[in-house]
Amino acid sequence: MAFRSQTREIQGVRIGRPEALVVALYVRDALGLGLGRFGASARRLEPRVPVMAHRGKDPEVQGQWQEWWTALLRDTAPAVRRHSSVDYMGALTGKEALREAAEPLLREGREWFVAHRRHWEGTHVPDSRQAIAERIARDELGRRRRAMGTLLFLPLPLQGQLGYGLGGASWLVTESLVADLPAFEVWLDVQMHVLRGMPRTRA
Repeated sequence: MAFRSQTREIQGVRIGRPEALVVALYVRDALGLGLGRFGASARRLEPRVPVMAHRGKDPEVQGQWQEWWTALLRDTAPAVRRHSSVDYMGALTGKEALREAAEPLLREGREWFVAHRRHWEGTHVPDSRQAIAERIARDELGRRRRAMGTLLFLPLPLQGQLGYGLGGASWLVTESLVADLPAFEVWLDVQMHVLRGMPRTRA
């Protein structure tokens, strides 16, 4: 099974909805697995997911979940850029302990994603998140802006207001950060300063 990441794009800025990542996080929380040490895997989904199957003390499941998450994280941004899907079931191949625990939760995970996803503004709204991101990128990057390619933001329904760089002008961001326009603008301004010092990339 694969999830096609829905996107909205304006002037070189894309906001994707990474369903496979949300479902993986749902599986983690529903199994009662521990949090990672950093990045998105260090935050719980918001609203909280109740523990449905107590596998949190199974080191094999925990380790295989981390491998699954790493594979999905690696594949999601390139898939969104290509307007293609992420094969999250394929990424479970060879992870039998996790597959057995996760399969009963996958449908619920997708339903949870659909029920809790936020709908951002339309692409033609002048003060939309996409338009603001493009303006800040243009102001901060100048002539380099076009060479950087499409800026990609992947909002996740996680606790807190944080963003994590994935490289290649791509970021995971918490939905609460994107929803808070002043905070999002401040955070984005910092990211553009960081990007100014990076090698050029293409979308």
